[in-house]
Amino acid sequence: MIALQAASRLLTNVDVRDRVSELQKAAARSTVEALILNRERVLHRPSLLSHEAQQTGHYSAAARCEELIEKEIGMFVDRSAVLWEMDPDKMTPAQLDRIAEHLLNKALGGNQRAVAEAQRLIEADETPTIEDYMRVVEQEPGK
Repeated sequence: MIALQAASRLLTNVDVRDRVSELQKAAARSTVEALILNRERVLHRPSLLSHEAQQTGHYSAAARCEELIEKEIGMFVDRSAVLWEMDPDKMTPAQLDRIAEHLLNKALGGNQRAVAEAQRLIEADETPTIEDYMRVVEQEPGK
């Protein structure tokens, strides 16, 4: 408790506060520089190995090195992760429309008349329920 009070009191001193800020920035800079150096090494070493493997005829090893480089720089995306980690707030209106249409199709059993009616009601700014759509399905000839 005393240490917290002393720290709080020290931070009211402009010189101390400036020095703490300076040290925090330096620590952040050195962390970023270390990450950059590590990433460069991660990318550089497989590149050297790839070239060496290719020159000696070890094409599968060269391809594997290239694959690792491509994964590191984000050329390959795990599609299963993308499907499950989508944030609707980051989706485009076209993507949201496509998902809405898919869900309507599923909910209405693929009945195109019901889907069309659902889209008409939505575009008219009405707030239909699933029962409204099901009435369309029930009105289908032969139902």
